[in-house]
Amino acid sequence: MTTDPLPSQAENDGRKLFDPFSKYSSELRKEQKCEGIYIGLLLAFTLAALAGVSVGAFLCFIPNPYFPGAQRFTLAALGGLLGGLVYGGKWLYHSIAKGLWHQDRRMWRVLSPWMSVGTTVGIWSLMSIGFFPSVSESRSFTSLAVPVGAGFVIGYLSDRFLAKMKELTEVLFGSSERRQRAELRSPTQQTDDPGEP
Repeated sequence: MTTDPLPSQAENDGRKLFDPFSKYSSELRKEQKCEGIYIGLLLAFTLAALAGVSVGAFLCFIPNPYFPGAQRFTLAALGGLLGGLVYGGKWLYHSIAKGLWHQDRRMWRVLSPWMSVGTTVGIWSLMSIGFFPSVSESRSFTSLAVPVGAGFVIGYLSDRFLAKMKELTEVLFGSSERRQRAELRSPTQQTDDPGEP
């Protein structure tokens, strides 16, 4: 007869055995539940909207020649929202269990799924105009599953995409922090050109 090994402290969120009660106050637990309900309701809306848009509902007011493009953009945006919600939900339960949840991150948790939509629409637009030729020329690019799947991945990783885009702009155009430090070191040598460090 074999027995299951006891979970390590890391797997058990640092808790001792037989310690089932929340370390959060009842007021904070209510706030956590509200955030969970927000994510759950948005998730249900997103899944219903994905199903509806996939069969052509909700977009009947769009003239026929524009319908396929509008449908694909809407599916990509909803896929991005779905990815952002899954990431936000995962972050929410991990942060609560590991004791990292705090009120100051609420705005991030509320806005993050919507930032995922914006990121997805931007990247999907680039894909649609052929910015990524290997993707846009693929035969499978015409399938309705592609905008949902690509949107999901982009939405799930949108925090990383935005961080990398910030790094890229700093490499291409210089860091505003570096420019400010240079101005503090030599205030008499400032130029009229704000782009020069």
